[in-house]
Amino acid sequence: MAAKKKNAKETGELSIETENLFPIIKKWLYSEKDIFLRELVANSLDAITKLQKIISFGDYSGSIEPLIRIKADTDKGTLTVSDNGLGMTREEIGKYINQIAFSGIEDFVKKYQEKDEKDQIIGFFGVGFYSTFMVSSKVEIISRSYQKGATAVKWSCEGTTKYSLEPAEREEVGTDVILYLDDENKDYLKKYEIKKIISTHCQFLPVPIEFEDEKINEPDPLWNKSPSEVTDDDYKKFYRDLYGTFEEPLFWIHLNVDYPFELKGILYFPKLKREMEAPGQQIRIYCNQMFVTDHSKELVPDFLTLLQGAVDSPDIPLNISRSMLQRNPTVMKIGRLIVREVAGKINSMYKDERERLETIWPDVNSILKYGTLQDKNFYGKIKDSFIYLSSAGGYITLTEYLERNKEKNENTVLYATDRVKQATYLGLVEENGLEALIMDSLLDVHFIQFLESENSELHFLRVDSDISRFLKKDDENEEAKEGEKGTKDEEKIEEIFKKYLGKEEMMVKAEMLTSEKVPAMLVVEEQMRRYEDMSKLFKTGTIPFHTGHALVVNLNNPIIKNILKLYRGRKKDREEKMKRLCGNVYDLALLSQGKLKGDELTAFIKRSEDVLESYGS
Repeated sequence: MAAKKKNAKETGELSIETENLFPIIKKWLYSEKDIFLRELVANSLDAITKLQKIISFGDYSGSIEPLIRIKADTDKGTLTVSDNGLGMTREEIGKYINQIAFSGIEDFVKKYQEKDEKDQIIGFFGVGFYSTFMVSSKVEIISRSYQKGATAVKWSCEGTTKYSLEPAEREEVGTDVILYLDDENKDYLKKYEIKKIISTHCQFLPVPIEFEDEKINEPDPLWNKSPSEVTDDDYKKFYRDLYGTFEEPLFWIHLNVDYPFELKGILYFPKLKREMEAPGQQIRIYCNQMFVTDHSKELVPDFLTLLQGAVDSPDIPLNISRSMLQRNPTVMKIGRLIVREVAGKINSMYKDERERLETIWPDVNSILKYGTLQDKNFYGKIKDSFIYLSSAGGYITLTEYLERNKEKNENTVLYATDRVKQATYLGLVEENGLEALIMDSLLDVHFIQFLESENSELHFLRVDSDISRFLKKDDENEEAKEGEKGTKDEEKIEEIFKKYLGKEEMMVKAEMLTSEKVPAMLVVEEQMRRYEDMSKLFKTGTIPFHTGHALVVNLNNPIIKNILKLYRGRKKDREEKMKRLCGNVYDLALLSQGKLKGDELTAFIKRSEDVLESYGS
């Protein structure tokens, strides 16, 4: 390129090998093209920041009120981004625009012109400024450097390898980038589109952005303030503004870390409509208040992807792909810190705000349980603050439960998964001075096994499993009354029910329970119960109904006493009545488990009607 006089117009060609450079840029970056405005604003911020540093060093006597202006001219079809940063000289434009920037572009083209990589974003190879050609037929730069004696200069390019460089008029120090939008991209002149892009990418930029004489960003986001300066209403408003919602978060965590990396931010636990339902929008990641990505799955473990909010770190590269985000060492450290902060927040709430923790526990316990299943270390951090709803009322820790119930069921935790369906069993538990934990989360079948694996002496037992040993009368070891032919009542009842139900293969156990209310219970071995729950959860098939099931008959119940009395009495009509009574007792046990359906339910209703009719005969 021939040398030109300083004030003369200069034309030339960009020294790159690829002739179809700009068509390739448009093709491969089309889906991300609105980031062009983010790139221009980021360049303006960089120019302003550099000038502020130069002023602080005493190398420039002027002063500035930092400002980035955006102007849309629908008549001319131009979009202009202006700043009052350090500007560029003619030589600097030749160096930074014509040479350095294009070296990155060329690398990009060579690597991706024959591939279909959708996970790349602008800036991966320093594309930056040249992303403007995705939306423009022509781009101009008018800039005036802060350097003493510098004059304004204009650079122009129409999306080819040719450019021009000539003197221009600009009184103030700074830069204007003027985009002549092509016909396909005139929508970027609309106020709505400009505000949407700024809201997404530059909402918290530390320099005011002005559009149509209106400031359209928030240079001082809430995370830059000390938690002592922020009220609960401030946190809630910030959440609503961040996600454009009227919902309120359950609680939040204010991050402010200086070492081993810089990190600020506010994380929110959203209220979910359904258990483990993703809220739709994830944590937003910023670099120096410039939006990077909201693909927070690369930032936090799976169980915390339900979190929302914003984190800002200068140590996260602004231009970074999702694959690089996963491998970035700072991002990995931030992920570990967030897990630690979540655990710390739960612990502090347990210690200082237990009532509030209990209020939100139904909404967060599934997330925390999922976290413990993913990360034992996470459970180790919060296990002493993990609370459980008790059938006796209120919330207690596992340690508190074991201490309160150690005399009657040491190292055994009774639990219920459905307070309505298991109400009969819960009633028996409470009558015997015991309590059960309510474990009704979808994850509890796994979580219970996890807790047992952490403590080999601990054993969980559902209230409709075989818990009859906890419900027996204190005199259970006294010799039982002798029945016909010297047979004990226990053995006789077992024989009677098998016979009159016609289920010789069924396991029947007769027990003298404390309560008189329940004639019989259908119980299932705990391990079989869990296997059954797992089968339902993963839809692996059904288990034969009688496998692991037992009918516990209560010898202390009046109905059962009457069955024994009837059996030992006169023979007339005994067989039919015994069959009817045993059938109804068994059906009631099935009904309490939700197992009585179809023809069996119809038969139960008919037998009940017959019993009612018999009172009138």
